[in-house]
Amino acid sequence: MNVLAEESMNVLAKEIEKILAEAVGDFLAKAILNKNCTLLGINRDLITPDKMSPLLQNIQRSVTFFDSEETAQSVAARMLAAVK
Repeated sequence: MNVLAEESMNVLAKEIEKILAEAVGDFLAKAILNKNCTLLGINRDLITPDKMSPLLQNIQRSVTFFDSEETAQSVAARMLAAVK
């Protein structure tokens, strides 16, 4: 990720990507976040807590596909904590 793109990403998006990266690696974290934001019509640079519920559900399904239900639940719990 270039510096300009990183600076434009909001704090919540950075935290989501960080949590995902710890579970599935950097490449998949970026891909999962980007794809699910696109599917929901959410600009990843404008993620707000009110948009987290549908995004979280989609991300959890994606993590389950690439890893396990247990990992997906852990990721979801950490993301919910990050929003609060």
